[in-house]
Amino acid sequence: MVLRATGRLTGAVKAEKGDDVSHLPAKTLNKLIVRGLVYDDGKGNPPAGEAEPRKRIRKE
Repeated sequence: MVLRATGRLTGAVKAEKGDDVSHLPAKTLNKLIVRGLVYDDGKGNPPAGEAEPRKRIRKE
């Protein structure tokens, strides 16, 4: 999950619009998310690939 700033942030957290703020502590991020100051751009997590089924070998 990549969290980006929705605008210029100043004060304890300094970031420009679009900057990655994922490195911040969870406590700080939660406050920013509640206020609508950061968003998840959806590009951080690679898509989950489908696992191929394993072939079973019979033991004789």
